[in-house]
Amino acid sequence: MQSLISTLKKVIVFSLIVTSFHSFAGGGWTQKKGEGFFFFHERILRGNKFFIGDGSIASIATTGVYFTTMYGEYGITNRLTALTTAPLFVRITKNAVNYSSGLYIDGDQLNSIGDIDLGLKYGIIQNKPIVASISLLTGWATANSAGGESRLLQAGDGENNQLLQLDISGGLNNGMYLSSYFGFNNRTRGFSDEWRYGGEVGYAKKKLLLMIKLMGVASLYNGKTSGLEGGLFSNNVEYFSLGLEGGYYLNEQKSVGVLGGIHGAFFAKNVLAVPSFHAGIFYQIKK
Repeated sequence: MQSLISTLKKVIVFSLIVTSFHSFAGGGWTQKKGEGFFFFHERILRGNKFFIGDGSIASIATTGVYFTTMYGEYGITNRLTALTTAPLFVRITKNAVNYSSGLYIDGDQLNSIGDIDLGLKYGIIQNKPIVASISLLTGWATANSAGGESRLLQAGDGENNQLLQLDISGGLNNGMYLSSYFGFNNRTRGFSDEWRYGGEVGYAKKKLLLMIKLMGVASLYNGKTSGLEGGLFSNNVEYFSLGLEGGYYLNEQKSVGVLGGIHGAFFAKNVLAVPSFHAGIFYQIKK
């Protein structure tokens, strides 16, 4: 029991940036033609710990990360859905450090748009107890990846990437559902390619929404760049994390609601080791 409690504490204390948003609107299901789902949310991280390359934790200057993001899905046809994740505003701050030796390092800050993802999802199997879809997401280096007075702050990784992903989902009794995904992320500009995988258990009944998510990234270690040391978008990022999310519909039509959550890592490499929280409002277009 004590070991379980210790593990759960680690999960809550150490979290990471998960810029993609997989919600009850996604999984293996596609949007119907003319329908959609849009989620406008804020993600906040702040702390002075970092998972280094061997998975251990090192101290860094206190860093704050604030993402204001819009996630969207829209049905082009009943099988083809357009996808986007657009960090509309990213603010990065790094506190000044005053060492007892007398050494002083200035603080720094960066305001920028983030890296925008655009893609399509195609429903291979739909309108069945078990559904499946395949997605192609393209990530564009629209963010400032070397900003601030120091030129060391990042709102993105500065590379374009292409993620091919398979999602399989199924509904259970009493509003429960299961979903899983597996994908390959091709990265450019010397960054290592990645395997991405995860699963989700959800509950959606009446106005209540509850989700438990497992998400992972495994690097192929085939890149040449190291990224910025201690940066937010280093190369060879790896993690296996747990996410807990909850939401509530605000109207009887179930078109508007609020959603929030926390994501935490069992283990990670080359990412911040600080709590990550997000909350926002969503809107569903229904015919």
